[in-house]
Amino acid sequence: MKKLVSLLLAVLMLCSVTSALAVEYNEPGVYPIAKEKVSLTIAIPDNVKIEDFETNMQTLLMEEEVGVDLTFEIYPNTDFTTKINLMVMSGDPLPDIIIGSFKNAEVYAWAQEGALAPLTEYYADPDIAYELNKAIERTNNNFFSQMVMPDGEIYAVPALNQSYGNEFPDKYFLYQPWLDKLNLKTPETTDELYDVLKTIVTSDPNGNGIADEVGIAGYGGIRAGGGASGGQWFGYLMNAFIYNNNTINFLNVDEEGKLYYAYTTEEWREGLRFIKKLFDEKLIAIESLTQDEQQWKSMINTDTLTVASLVWTSTSQITTTDEELPEYPGLKRAWLYDCVGALTGPEGVQYATYEPSAASPKFIVSADCKDPETAFRLGDYMVSHQLSNITRWGWPGIHWDWVDEAKTEDWKKHDTSVAGAEPSLFIYFTGSDFWSLTQQNYTWMQTGPYIRGYGDANGRIVEPDPAKYVEGAEKIVSLGDDAGALYQEADWRPETTFTSLMYNSEESDVIADIQASLNTYVEEKTAAFLMGTLDLDKDWDAFLAELKVIGIDTALEINQGVYDRTFK
Repeated sequence: MKKLVSLLLAVLMLCSVTSALAVEYNEPGVYPIAKEKVSLTIAIPDNVKIEDFETNMQTLLMEEEVGVDLTFEIYPNTDFTTKINLMVMSGDPLPDIIIGSFKNAEVYAWAQEGALAPLTEYYADPDIAYELNKAIERTNNNFFSQMVMPDGEIYAVPALNQSYGNEFPDKYFLYQPWLDKLNLKTPETTDELYDVLKTIVTSDPNGNGIADEVGIAGYGGIRAGGGASGGQWFGYLMNAFIYNNNTINFLNVDEEGKLYYAYTTEEWREGLRFIKKLFDEKLIAIESLTQDEQQWKSMINTDTLTVASLVWTSTSQITTTDEELPEYPGLKRAWLYDCVGALTGPEGVQYATYEPSAASPKFIVSADCKDPETAFRLGDYMVSHQLSNITRWGWPGIHWDWVDEAKTEDWKKHDTSVAGAEPSLFIYFTGSDFWSLTQQNYTWMQTGPYIRGYGDANGRIVEPDPAKYVEGAEKIVSLGDDAGALYQEADWRPETTFTSLMYNSEESDVIADIQASLNTYVEEKTAAFLMGTLDLDKDWDAFLAELKVIGIDTALEINQGVYDRTFK
């Protein structure tokens, strides 16, 4: 059966290549790319903010510049991937191009079903992968390797956004006015943090006569494998003892390239001892182990401020506005939380969770496409510098311009988003931000592939940030770009880091249940250790033994093989 499928795929690819060769293309950088119009169909998820994909200005530009005529098959966003999966598994004919937010495992599974056209040969030709190669140069990131599937083929055109704010998600923010009021200095070590939090929760800095101050408030438990959806408070504290990254299931790599789970180490146990001490003395809200994001937002947005500190990517979730404080006139509560760097632990460990900007599949070409090369060239055009910024910031000349093309020189009066960055974009404000529009027909709003480097966002020129022009505000680093720059420039990451591992179908079948069971068990037992229902001395060996029963050795063996295949 497999031989038959392989033969059929070979015939289909031969037909596709023959068809594609009939299309004549202009030289790289000359538009339109195809000399004659090529008709292509696209499956795409709906978006209530996009008026009409057919008449969207981005669509019209793409059709003109690439030389294509696009027809859309629009499916509900809520179950888009499920719909595509059903079509693949049932053998239904697929549109030429499928655009969405896919997991690597999904793309690989569809490819193994024979539903996708390999794009590897196009990636290998710099004249065809013209914009993709230019994107490597402007991002200084050879992301091609991140797109290679376990069978050695590439099946997608990616999205990649290099972002200071996102790469270090576990940033700590501490309410500066309370430090000033209590004559406390910004903590740099775990011991200093303990002293600061202890003083805050016992000194009534909000002045209401009630012992209602909370040292740290978080949500989502330790969120094994949950990424930035919770657990950041835990990650920030544990990183002073051992590197902690829940998005890769707490896997670390040693100097010899050997993987291990952080929660099997003595360093992890010592980190738990410190965090338990904070819980025991009510310096961390116990709700941090169980509450969800919405409950956390309610906690940090009370009318009378009670939460001294939090860990998140920024302070954007704080929406309550304090009454004006005389020492910080005109500043909102969110701006008054100063961003604190990574803590140093008792053994000199100082890490911050690092999630490198990585390419993710957004644009795939079906095996039913009769002209996969032109389809690929459309995806390649979409990652061009211009299109990548159009889909994010809106239409040039209306919502933004390159600084050297701006209709006004006002940009010269303001700072870049990250201090010291080379100016890149001037963002026009005409009453509303592009993304706040209820509906628009300018761009696809990041539906589909795009590639932006650090310089795009860092070099934005926007209306001046009020916090930067208020007396006294210069000592507070609270807003997203400034906080991101603080962590990025300090670079508190381990010497070796890696992105999520890409399993083949056999590996995935074995490890999926084991890893899920490990995550659940570790999260439950960690909470028990922190709450004191398990003892870190008496019950630790039993904790480690149960990990072996669940299958941690098998998981490590599989993960090591995938890591070696991908990164060595």
